[in-house]
Amino acid sequence: MGATKWHEKNSNVLHWQIPGEEMPIPAAKKKTAFIHPAIVTGIVTLAIGIGTFFSVIMINAVDIEKAQKQQAVNGNERPVQENKPTDVKDVTVALIQGGVFSTAEAAEKAKPKNVPTTVVPSEGQFLLVLGAASTIEAAKELAEPIEQKGIAVYIKELPIPMTNDIKKQLSSEKDQQNILDLLKTAFN
Repeated sequence: MGATKWHEKNSNVLHWQIPGEEMPIPAAKKKTAFIHPAIVTGIVTLAIGIGTFFSVIMINAVDIEKAQKQQAVNGNERPVQENKPTDVKDVTVALIQGGVFSTAEAAEKAKPKNVPTTVVPSEGQFLLVLGAASTIEAAKELAEPIEQKGIAVYIKELPIPMTNDIKKQLSSEKDQQNILDLLKTAFN
C-alpha cells in the first residue's frame, strides 16, 4: 500500500493527539480560478464589437425615422433613399424646343394647347419641350405640324443622361406625350 499520510485531514489514519503535542493539520490547498488573458481579451473584444454593431443599427433606425417624419411634415412623397442606377449614359436626343425660361412656373404658363409638352430643367433654366426624336431630321418632320399651328420652335441636339431601360422604352415608344414623360424622368 504506500506510506501512511499523517498530515492529510481526511486520511484513513487515526490521529492521536496527546495534550501539549497538538500540531495543526495543514489545510488542503484551494484551487483558484484562473482565466487566461487571451480569453479575457477575446470576450471584451467580442462585447465591444456586438455593442458597436447594435448601436450603429439603432442610430440608422433613428435617422430613418427622423427623415420620414420630416418628409411627412414637408409633404414630400419621395422615398427616403433614392437608388441611382449605375448604367446611366449620355444619349444625344433631338429636342423640339418651344422656349427657355428662368422658372418652371413661367414655362408651365407658356405651354401651348393641343400639343404634347413637358418642362425639363437644364443648366439652371427650364426648357419647354414640344417633342423629341433620335435625329435632327426626324425632329424637323415632327416640328412641321407644330409650326403650322403658329408655334415657333427651335430644334437642337442635347445629351441626356439615361439608363438602358429608359433608352429602350424611348426607342420603342410612338406616342409623343409618353416620349416626353420618359425624357422628363431622364432629366430628373
